[in-house]
Amino acid sequence: MNLERLEAMIKEYMDQFSVHANTQTHDEMSKWRTAYACKKWDNDAEDFFDMFQRCTRESHRLLSGNSIYQPRLAVENLVRKDRGDEADVVREYFKLLLDASPKDLKRREANMDDFIQKMNDLEEECLMPQQIHKLDKRACLMFMGLVHPKTDYMYKQRAVDFFREYLEYEGSGSFQLASYYAFCDAVVAEIEQHEDLIEMVTQELKKQAKMYKMPGLEKIDPKHHILLYDLMYVTEKYGFKTQHEEELESGNKPRGKQKTKAEREQEARDKRKKQLYDELESLRDTIIDKEIELDKIDEVNVVGEKVKHFKFGDGEIIEKDHDIATIRFRIGEKKMSMRFVAERKMLQNKDLTSAYMRRARVEREIQEMEKRVESDEQILINIKNVEIKLGKAHV
Repeated sequence: MNLERLEAMIKEYMDQFSVHANTQTHDEMSKWRTAYACKKWDNDAEDFFDMFQRCTRESHRLLSGNSIYQPRLAVENLVRKDRGDEADVVREYFKLLLDASPKDLKRREANMDDFIQKMNDLEEECLMPQQIHKLDKRACLMFMGLVHPKTDYMYKQRAVDFFREYLEYEGSGSFQLASYYAFCDAVVAEIEQHEDLIEMVTQELKKQAKMYKMPGLEKIDPKHHILLYDLMYVTEKYGFKTQHEEELESGNKPRGKQKTKAEREQEARDKRKKQLYDELESLRDTIIDKEIELDKIDEVNVVGEKVKHFKFGDGEIIEKDHDIATIRFRIGEKKMSMRFVAERKMLQNKDLTSAYMRRARVEREIQEMEKRVESDEQILINIKNVEIKLGKAHV
């Protein structure tokens, strides 16, 4: 681990702390307040929905983000008061996830994988396609880190990758819980040497404890696990790395000819272009695979399948043109999209319902990937324009 870089990041974090801790601007201290609220987490609560809402009301970006990452909403959709027995099922899944007793981190990670699989299957079984927000390891670690801040660490891949790469800490390649926790433990050991940092955060938490009527808020993170996540998060989010990169990299270069600033900037552009081209290739391949999956679903013969409409009663599909089905009801024929038929669970054939609900999810995934392709292509155009201007400048 490059301790010089870590020192620089801690210094920058402290210099900017009043800005990102400000409740009127970034309010990054909400991480500690959410963990404080999660002290009242109770898997056996009579009203699991109410308990979950009270514990996560301060979670903000920790448990919600873009249209894809919405673990808080995913859980709420399954346990809200108007649903059936799903709340009891979900509480059992959380007991598995939040069982911190296994010291073997491989077993803990297996519990995470089991939780993800079971929750995602439950969503597909019980929710409309537009309500589904798949859970992942980031969501698991957020719940674990908030409920058990003394033993677990929160996680966001982009922030962690950014931070670990900058500190030149060798990772395991793919995510492994034991490897991630070892990295976190190593950084926390260094953070604990900075009494001034810890005191600064403690004083802010004491102030917010009075403001939000949360006595003992400053004691919620005795192992500094939340502080570590905040350090990683704001480092990536607010671009602290950029401010130090030139100074620190120049100190790490081997003896010999030093690269100019223009050469280093071009290297950075080349690296970014390679990342974008690789991502574009992967995205386009995945889109093709998913379009093939759509075609296979569309090839399924649905003529003759029975349906039940809430208003028109029993019916039968007599024709399908692309996604539009012609259904014969007692009152006459009606045309409806197969997506509508599946989402309203009108099909008597449950396997077909699952297939067409899967189709709707795949379509949304394709749309999200196409947006990323468009964004990456625009970034490449911007980089090219910069290089053209620099080329003209050197002529």
